[in-house]
Amino acid sequence: MYEALAREQRFGLRNYVMVAGSDADIDWAIARGAQNGLHDGRLWLRSIKLGRRCASARGRWPLEPYADAPSHSGLATLPPGRVRAVAAKALAAGFQVNTHAIGDRANRVVLSTNSPKPWTRCRWPTTASASSMRRSCIRTISRASPSSA
Repeated sequence: MYEALAREQRFGLRNYVMVAGSDADIDWAIARGAQNGLHDGRLWLRSIKLGRRCASARGRWPLEPYADAPSHSGLATLPPGRVRAVAAKALAAGFQVNTHAIGDRANRVVLSTNSPKPWTRCRWPTTASASSMRRSCIRTISRASPSSA
């Protein structure tokens, strides 16, 4: 959509686009490769976003069940295997990887994916949105962040 508008000279913004969605969408972007400054510097496509927002009141993925719903433990929107597999392909292709992790369990999945050395020598995976974390997750982010090195 962005590119179609830009080709028609109807896109007057500068936009850094993240590809999110199905594996097919992500694979398409990776196969195409990172795109920089398309259409007179108006469009950059060099980021993959994993995770999704959930409109449900029970959309976060906590370590423990909800206090008011002991049989409900939230939604697993970031399965560990998918995060690692997509991140490996995307980083190797020059993309930045962003995650949307809501809940302490979701953040642990992302942090465990970001921890190994192969991630830190490439573009650092970014948590675009993180909330509902325990102190131990916050300490891990603080230790692992390139800006704290």
